[in-house]
Amino acid sequence: LDGCGDDFDWLPGIANDPEPFIQILHYCNRDDGDVITLPRFKVFVPKTYELGTIVLDQPSVFVNASRNNTEKF
Repeated sequence: LDGCGDDFDWLPGIANDPEPFIQILHYCNRDDGDVITLPRFKVFVPKTYELGTIVLDQPSVFVNASRNNTEKF
C-alpha cells in the first residue's frame, strides 16, 4: 500500500488528522482482539513502507516490517 497521508484542516484551530493507511485487528494475544496501526507519516511526500509478504491463512505469521527510506524517527 502506498499513497499520501496528508489532509486539510477545514476549520481553523481544529486539526483534521489523516486516517491511518492500515489497521490490523487480530486475536493472537487477547480474546477481545488487538489493533495494530501503522504510524502516521511525518512528511507530506509519501514514503514507501515495505511490509514483506503477509500470509493470512497460517496460525503463526512473522512479518519483519522495515521502512524503505533513510529517515530516522
